[in-house]
Amino acid sequence: MGVTINTVMLNPAMRPVLYATIVISCITGLLFFLHARNRFLQALKKSLVVSFFASGLLYAVHADVGWTTWVIRDIHAFAGRTTDEKLLNMEGRYYDFVRLSKKYLPDTYMLYSSNSYLALRSEYFFLPARKRENADVIVVLADNEARYDSAQRTLTRGTVRYTNVEPLLLYLPDAYVVKKQ
Repeated sequence: MGVTINTVMLNPAMRPVLYATIVISCITGLLFFLHARNRFLQALKKSLVVSFFASGLLYAVHADVGWTTWVIRDIHAFAGRTTDEKLLNMEGRYYDFVRLSKKYLPDTYMLYSSNSYLALRSEYFFLPARKRENADVIVVLADNEARYDSAQRTLTRGTVRYTNVEPLLLYLPDAYVVKKQ
């Protein structure tokens, strides 16, 4: 329980409600089935089945309310928008950077990113260009290690240092495209 897709909150107080539903329905079911002249083990089995079914049904309703909230939020956020507008809304300035930087990419590029989600998304958006280990154009996207010094025109990432690099697009401090000379 917690946050689902698109930050739709599932109430964490639901867990104790489900446990209480199991306990209360199990006790009530046990008393009912014992009153109906069932043996204790048979009554316990039946009451356990009923109690877990009841809590499962309650959770299904709770999850459907969360799913419906998610769909309603998506309709309000994305209905009537183009794909670019939807992606810009979801990804923010990083999608805008990827869209702009695609103009500067040849067939191959290097990608430095500490954020695996953004890296995979950008690789998809950069298609048909391919990510390679030794390309002339370097895309830096939300990387914790890469540093570009515009005064000295150097790019460093860990122990790797490129000198005399040409800036192609300086979008954000952690989102830029440079070219090795």
